[in-house]
Amino acid sequence: MSPILRVGAPPYLVARPLIDGLDEEPGVRLVLDVPSRLVRGLRDGSLDVALASSVELFRRPGTTYIPRLCIGADGEVGSVILHARRSWGEIRSVALDTSSRSAAALVRILLDEWNPHPVEERDLPGGVDGAALGVDAFLRIGDAALFGPTPEGFEAIDLAGAWKDLTGLPFVFALWIVRPGASPDLLAPPLHRAAERGLARRARLADEAARERGADPAILRRYLLEVCRYDLDAPGMLEGLSAFRDREVARGAPIPPAEPAAQPPAGRGRSVTK
Repeated sequence: MSPILRVGAPPYLVARPLIDGLDEEPGVRLVLDVPSRLVRGLRDGSLDVALASSVELFRRPGTTYIPRLCIGADGEVGSVILHARRSWGEIRSVALDTSSRSAAALVRILLDEWNPHPVEERDLPGGVDGAALGVDAFLRIGDAALFGPTPEGFEAIDLAGAWKDLTGLPFVFALWIVRPGASPDLLAPPLHRAAERGLARRARLADEAARERGADPAILRRYLLEVCRYDLDAPGMLEGLSAFRDREVARGAPIPPAEPAAQPPAGRGRSVTK
């Protein structure tokens, strides 16, 4: 009997091109959950691989990733938003979406760069109105950011756009991260087949989401076909990922030493090291 491959992915529109038909692949058990819980599944062993926050690569020795595929943006993305009623240098309190990992780390990096003052952090659970918390800014990710309105009195700051302004590089939000001990050889083929299917039918996926949400299909087509980046080997993507790691190191985040982790078979996964 073939082993069951336990695969996790976020339930957001941005992920649909990478998981198209994945739940119908033989031997694959697909779990949809928010990024923070996907990371938890990788850490406790309940998931073998997850389309999870890129920052997890820097926080656990032995973590590898499936090559070529990612969720990223080269400039504004529209679905990772800091709603702020003050400018970066005036923010004194921020509520961070508890679903996020990479986006929350990015907010901290940008505040460290552009805000000289201590900033109080609060948790923002899913479904809670950040505008009602009395904070200067709050983070929203995924479909809540993409489809939700900007509250009165707040400005929508696109975090991928802010990262591009700071570094001149794309930002990688998520990759197919493999837990230590799992086999990239078994995991890579169904993930690449799903991406091949989904990336080829992004226009149809956008139209389906537009009908579900009552949204403009042209906007969602642009989002999936032009704005979101899925090719980790595209120019600047790996450089952006390395710059993210360097910024995390610079701010004293608890990142493991940069020795190479145990390498999977050639061509199936890589460790991010410096």
